[in-house]
Amino acid sequence: MAAIYDVVSGYPITQGLEGCRACDQAVQTAIRIAAARMQSVHLEDDDGDWMVHPNGTIERLEVPDAR
Repeated sequence: MAAIYDVVSGYPITQGLEGCRACDQAVQTAIRIAAARMQSVHLEDDDGDWMVHPNGTIERLEVPDAR
């Protein structure tokens, strides 16, 4: 499962999306949300954490452990 978060507030935008592949529901949704907001979003899925930018580029996001 995957979730998309607002980068500024950290609050979830949407949760419960299918994740794990480059053409999956979560990636496509994150790209649409980022473009609509004209702001990057944080995508968290089974493959890790990603920063999705309004122009459609995606980069790995290193998130420190919450220990």
